[in-house]
Amino acid sequence: MSASRDIQAALAAIRANRAIQCLEISRDLAALVRLRINTQGRDFQGQQFSPYSKQYAQFRADKGRQIGFVDFNFTGALQAATRPEVESQTPDSVTIVTTARDALSQKKLLGAMTWPKVSPRGNILLPSKGEIDLAAQANEKRIQKYFR
Repeated sequence: MSASRDIQAALAAIRANRAIQCLEISRDLAALVRLRINTQGRDFQGQQFSPYSKQYAQFRADKGRQIGFVDFNFTGALQAATRPEVESQTPDSVTIVTTARDALSQKKLLGAMTWPKVSPRGNILLPSKGEIDLAAQANEKRIQKYFR
């Protein structure tokens, strides 16, 4: 096969797998955001989330949960219930949205994303620049496999 045909075949494979690749990027970013929040309690700009109220901190402590920083992870149910999904795709784009498996988790998710009012802690799902850069590097490696 000629180099031109190899490139054309690789590009066709990339286009055919574009939605899957976009989901992988979204999953990478979600994992990086969760890791940052669960281990550091920081937002996408590197700032600590505002602390738990005294009452809620005591409740968490009584249940054996950490209270050193806000980690948005009391039971882990919301994080386990959320996932990226392909909302739509055209020949030129893929739209990925974050959804939750059940109505209660969807309601919590919407609250975490500042709806219907602005959350005092902002949109906790936003990735940092470093996380975006890391996901882009991982995606670049995935794309390179098409050209080997």
